[in-house]
Amino acid sequence: MKRFLSSGLAGAVFLAAGAAGAQQPPPGYPVQPGPGYPAQPPPPQAEPKKDKTFDEYFTIGVGPAGAFGAVFLSKVDPQNRNYPDRNNPTVRHDTDTYPGFSGSSLGGGLAIDMRIIDYIGIELDIFYAKQRGAGELKLNNQATNMHMGEGSIHVPLLFKAVLAGKVVSPSLFIGPEFVFPGEPQLEDTLSGVGIPKFTSSNSKYTMMAFGLGIEFRLPLELKYVDICIPISLRGGYHSVGSNLDPDRATYVGTGPEFTSITSIDYKSDWEWQALGTFGLTVHILPSYF
Repeated sequence: MKRFLSSGLAGAVFLAAGAAGAQQPPPGYPVQPGPGYPAQPPPPQAEPKKDKTFDEYFTIGVGPAGAFGAVFLSKVDPQNRNYPDRNNPTVRHDTDTYPGFSGSSLGGGLAIDMRIIDYIGIELDIFYAKQRGAGELKLNNQATNMHMGEGSIHVPLLFKAVLAGKVVSPSLFIGPEFVFPGEPQLEDTLSGVGIPKFTSSNSKYTMMAFGLGIEFRLPLELKYVDICIPISLRGGYHSVGSNLDPDRATYVGTGPEFTSITSIDYKSDWEWQALGTFGLTVHILPSYF
């Protein structure tokens, strides 16, 4: 009887030990969740490769901009001046009738900046600018500072190469600038016998704009927009024809060889301009729409 109880007890201990061993897997064996065992996290997996969104290829920015600087009409070369009659270059007057003009330009408007893959940009601006220049003229021992200018609408279309950065993005640009001038004005103080009547006129024209810029991105965490401060230095050139008076003004005179000039109409289409621009642009991601 005692031997039977001992055998039974040993068997029970063996079965209990076997059951306990079955609950503990060997080292390195994955543990399965079950009663009494916490769930284990799945093994890490590589993130799927994301396709680029349209936002990464294209953005559009809109905002106000201002422009200030100077405008110029060069003085005629003394060797080529005073030929009122284009068809008769032998007609020459010793009196300088074209002073050249220089002055200021101040304006502002709206800038639209499209960016393609961050490195290519197309900017379309619409500005209203007030431009006014002065030139000194002497006739019959009288001197005056003539003032000429007008308000005009400028529409530059600029093609840009951009070195995109997270905060600062420099750029170079070039493109046509379409100018639609308003009513011209000319003021002078000359009067008396032998003094011509002075007027000014203009017409729409196209300048070639060029320059460099830099754009600062504000450190704002916004989901669909980037807010930037663009600054640029711009030049512009428009050919006003040859370096002869008749290309800069229209003369009316009397006599077969313009022995007396009765009126001079100056063209106020500006030859050169130099501007600094600044603005605030909100770049909107296409996914916003």
